Amino acid sequence: MSQRSTTSSGRRTRRQRSIKTYLSKRQIEITKNLFYVLCAFLICIIPYLFVLLLDDKQGAPFVPYAATILMFNSCINWVIYATKHPYFKNIFKSILLCRWRAIPEPIDMIRDRRLPCMKKH
Repeated sequence: MSQRSTTSSGRRTRRQRSIKTYLSKRQIEITKNLFYVLCAFLICIIPYLFVLLLDDKQGAPFVPYAATILMFNSCINWVIYATKHPYFKNIFKSILLCRWRAIPEPIDMIRDRRLPCMKKH
């Protein structure tokens, strides 16, 4: 057997271990991001669930506030992805700074038309 695949004792080579380590790190990163999104969702839905458990007279005044917090979850998700995921981080940074040419795969609207902040002065 060659040393590149496995040794006689069945141990993995450096390349195989590095691929496994990379996949493990990537899986941990994805799991952390999912955990952050799930925590944000739970924080936003718990007030609404408490209001639903109250009587109509007690909970009615708080329904609009709890519903607003629940809808706020949609505003939080993109922030989580923009700060924690490197690919999204680069794209959101490009969008916020109006650097449309820095986006790796822009949509047709950006590619075909020049937006006001893209015009050369």
